[in-house]
Amino acid sequence: MASGARVEFYDKFQREADEYDRDFMRKYDEDLNTTLIFAGLFSAVTSAFIVDVESQLQPNYTQSSYTVLTILANISLGHPPADLNSVLPQWAGPSPNIVRVEAILYASLAASLLAAFVAMLGKQW
Repeated sequence: MASGARVEFYDKFQREADEYDRDFMRKYDEDLNTTLIFAGLFSAVTSAFIVDVESQLQPNYTQSSYTVLTILANISLGHPPADLNSVLPQWAGPSPNIVRVEAILYASLAASLLAAFVAMLGKQW
């Protein structure tokens, strides 16, 4: 009789453990799906901001072209500039704030892609 009670105990324990495992896996599978969706949307939005800010890291070639064409037109009319270096626009590089913003955007994109990668590893496991 002790053997029958032991078998019944282990059968009940196995059923409870299986039910707990199913609930656990269902809950975390839904959490991983939510994480994947959020990481994908966040990556898309961050990429859009990166594309927008990227243009501010380069000099304004339109203004440079306009200045050079104005100088050439004045030279062709016989009015050379007194000091050519003072007329040409000098670009000292992007603003430090723009560089910081770009670095933060790239870091957030890397973090969201890492979150998506880890979520996929969790789903594969």
